[in-house]
Amino acid sequence: MAVGGLSFWEALSTHQKDLSKRPLYYGERFCMRKAVARSISAVDYMQVQPLRRELAEAVSRVALKKQEMLLTASALSPDPLVAGCRPTGPPGPMHTQTMPFNVTGSSASSLPAGLPASGQLLAAQLVGRPFEEAFLLRADRAEEVISTG
Repeated sequence: MAVGGLSFWEALSTHQKDLSKRPLYYGERFCMRKAVARSISAVDYMQVQPLRRELAEAVSRVALKKQEMLLTASALSPDPLVAGCRPTGPPGPMHTQTMPFNVTGSSASSLPAGLPASGQLLAAQLVGRPFEEAFLLRADRAEEVISTG
């Protein structure tokens, strides 16, 4: 299992109750990830933890050593429209760019970054150091004030 599988497994455990009550609130990509998560054993989950620590140290030591925060894409394309949890085929490539920060403990938030002609929102992501959520929320608020006038 790759480190990315951790975020699928943790998302499933976080959303399981709501998912059983409101499955139509979740899109196809989440449903694909849910299917992957269900195949991950507790042994697999524990065996990948050292990789998680290594990735977290690399993010802190390299990417966030000299920068207070990073601005990255949340996804390489808009999410498909929500159509319920009825996957239409095997999982395709996951274009989300949030996984490294989902599993490292970095503070992160997604922000609207544009609305193309399709009407499907594009998003950017601000990433800060672990436990610096207050700083990141102030940056989120500043971006909101600037973008809305």
